[in-house]
Amino acid sequence: SRRKFENFIRSLFGHQTKSYNDRVVWVSEYIKEFEKDNELEYHIVSLHPGMKRLTKSFTIRNVHYHVIRQEPFFVMNYLCNKFNIYKNNLYKRNRVLINKFITEIDPDLVVVCGSENAYYALSVIDVHNKPIFSILQSLRNNPKLIKFENNEWNLIAEKIVLKHSNYFGGGGSLYYSLLKEIVPNPIFLKLGFPQGSPPIFNDSIKKYDFIFYAARIGKNKGVEDVLKAFRIVYQNYPTIKLAIAGGSSDEYLSFLRNEYILPYGMNDNIIFWGFFQKFHDFQ
Repeated sequence: SRRKFENFIRSLFGHQTKSYNDRVVWVSEYIKEFEKDNELEYHIVSLHPGMKRLTKSFTIRNVHYHVIRQEPFFVMNYLCNKFNIYKNNLYKRNRVLINKFITEIDPDLVVVCGSENAYYALSVIDVHNKPIFSILQSLRNNPKLIKFENNEWNLIAEKIVLKHSNYFGGGGSLYYSLLKEIVPNPIFLKLGFPQGSPPIFNDSIKKYDFIFYAARIGKNKGVEDVLKAFRIVYQNYPTIKLAIAGGSSDEYLSFLRNEYILPYGMNDNIIFWGFFQKFHDFQ
């Protein structure tokens, strides 16, 4: 895989190797709830990078997993991305592999967790005679977010997924009102993601008053709004501290410092941690 090759090069030069991270921890929280249910049968079909085998199925605590290698050999993956092969054939490779499992499982209900992620969500266009429930983790076609979308194809793909779905779930009235512009009279259930209880460290000394975190730090994640709000609080409480965790380019971090931090004398009050490869490092 690309990561394996990258780690080989990094190890040659004595650099720390990288691991694959759990990017959607709320799905892991869903699974914890599935494990408590002994009445229904749960199957999870997921794509994951870095696998040696093309597919692998296994069962842990009564939940059945079917995992697919996310991409072909990294050179082929590069060519597919460069020449838009994935987009032109609507991720045909992934759809075939996902629907092979769906056919074998023969589920009563197909749930798509994250209808905005075309590389797996488009598999619904090949599902026939099965009800499809799409969970809206986000909505790319939200007018407030479209300006951050650098590829119109993602907007089209999301609409395809939604129009092939029968039921929908999301955060509330905003998602419902936006969904109605794509799907007339949608059957919509308000729902949230299960959340595990955060660890409590009673013996630790608090170093920061606020922590903002995201996998990727960008304008679309609201970090600039956080800095504006922090500046207001800072005016009355000049000793407060803010830590920001998440990956970002050096150029964007420099922009944040020059635009939102240095002009207001907050350089000693705000720290950028960067991206944490492992969750326990963030803890």
